[in-house]
Amino acid sequence: MPGILFIGGEGPSREKYDTVISRFQDEKLTIVAADSGADLAFELDVKPDYIVGDMDSIVNTRLLEELPVENIIIHPEDKDETDTEIGISLLEKLGFNRIILVGGGKGRLDHTIALLRVFERIPSLILWLTKKEEIYRIEKSFEVKGWKGNTVSLFPISERAEDMHSEGLKWKLDGHKWRRTDFGVSNIVTADVLYISIENGKLLLIRNNAL
Repeated sequence: MPGILFIGGEGPSREKYDTVISRFQDEKLTIVAADSGADLAFELDVKPDYIVGDMDSIVNTRLLEELPVENIIIHPEDKDETDTEIGISLLEKLGFNRIILVGGGKGRLDHTIALLRVFERIPSLILWLTKKEEIYRIEKSFEVKGWKGNTVSLFPISERAEDMHSEGLKWKLDGHKWRRTDFGVSNIVTADVLYISIENGKLLLIRNNAL
C-alpha cells in the first residue's frame, strides 16, 4: 500500500485521481500534504493526515486548524530540503516504501526539473500524477490494463537501460540499449495489457493526455 504526497501545482481531476489510486487501494490511505499541496488536496476533497513544510505558500490556512497539532510539522524557510523531500521523508519514516506524488503540474521549470531528479534518485517514488500526465518509475517490471490506443513516452533514468522486453507496444523495446543521455521515445499501446520488463537499469514512463 503506497503513501500519498500532495505537492503544490496543478494536479489531476478527482475522476483521474480516483481511477489511478483505486488500482492501489485496499485499505485506508495515509496522505501527507507538503505546504500548498494541502490546497490541492482541498480542491479534490481529500483530507490530509499530515501537513508539512515551511507553510509559506498554503492559501487555505484554516486546514491547519482541522488537524491535531502533532500532525502539522512546520520547518523553517531556511532549510536544506524542499517541502516535497520533507514529505517523502515523513512517509518513509511512517513505513511506506512506495510513494505516489500528486500535483506539481504547470509549475516553474526549475521546480519540475528538481522533481524529476528527486523521482530518479528516490526508489520509493513509484508514480507522479500531474494535471495531464501519469509518470511511472519502472524497475524490474510494469504491467497495466486499459491503455490501448494511448501514447506513452519512455526515458532511461539510470546510467544504462538494457535487456528490456515489452508486450503491447507498437515499437518493441526488445534489443534496445539506452544510456542516461539518450533521448526517450514515444510509443503507442496496441493491446489491452501493457507489460514492460527491464533486467538492467530503470525507466521513466509517461502516459500522455491521460483521463
